[in-house]
Amino acid sequence: MGFDRRTQVATAVQVREAIEELGGLIGLLQVSEPKLRSRFYEEAGLTATYDPITRSVEAAADLGVRKLGVGGGT
Repeated sequence: MGFDRRTQVATAVQVREAIEELGGLIGLLQVSEPKLRSRFYEEAGLTATYDPITRSVEAAADLGVRKLGVGGGT
């Protein structure tokens, strides 16, 4: 099924199926544009530093609770 994001809204099931078709979240990240992948990692609280000398990666995850405002009066 073709998806035209200008005129349609995907359901959660459609999004889940599309991600599974690409090999799950890992597969989706592997085929995504670097800018989008970087934004995903940032939004998820993930950071990584590559050391070319040791050819290793140090990764960290911010597992803290994020508070989101929904607007309205206080």
